[in-house]
Amino acid sequence: MTTREFIKKFLKEKGYIINFIPFINSIRILSGNLLDIKKTMFRCRIKCKGKNNEIIFKNGGILRNCNININGDNNRVLLGNNVSIIKGTIWIEDSNNSIIIGANSSLCGEILLAACEGTSIELGEDVLCSSKIELRTSDSHSILDVSGERINPAKNIKIGNHVWIGEGVRITKGAETGDNTVIGTATVLNKVFTQDNVIIAGIPGKICKENINWSRYRY
Repeated sequence: MTTREFIKKFLKEKGYIINFIPFINSIRILSGNLLDIKKTMFRCRIKCKGKNNEIIFKNGGILRNCNININGDNNRVLLGNNVSIIKGTIWIEDSNNSIIIGANSSLCGEILLAACEGTSIELGEDVLCSSKIELRTSDSHSILDVSGERINPAKNIKIGNHVWIGEGVRITKGAETGDNTVIGTATVLNKVFTQDNVIIAGIPGKICKENINWSRYRY
């Protein structure tokens, strides 16, 4: 019996699953949720509370020392083909959120992707992330005007294709980038950038160089 078949059997019979795959991964997921894993996982934890959530890991790549937490309904986590994550945390609260990572992307260490209030984080294909990076769609707490109305709603984050994100970058709600972009070390990205082939750096981030591209290889 394959790992996938074993998980499905337990979901049907027990209503939840507490299992180790292979022996050193912990998965806790309530019935009524979809779990479809085709990646190699090593020392990972998955917790899923709620209903109608989807966790889909497509072929190729590896997850090592990762934590995935979902608390709500109708949420979706999708990792494309050949996505690898090391020391990553995916955190979803509330309902109708999604975190999508495109094919051939690499998240190389200590990265947090946090979505709540019905928002999305979308990383395009061939995204390369260094370490100590955070992407958050919400401030987690409310800021109110003098009349008591909230003025800091959560917003989506969208990162283009072939984007290199340097160490220590913070990407806040509503931020976007184009394709073939470099985000410099320790940048705070808090705006929408639609231009492709640029370097964005600084606090707050701004375009500091145009007409560039980048490669994973040192020529």
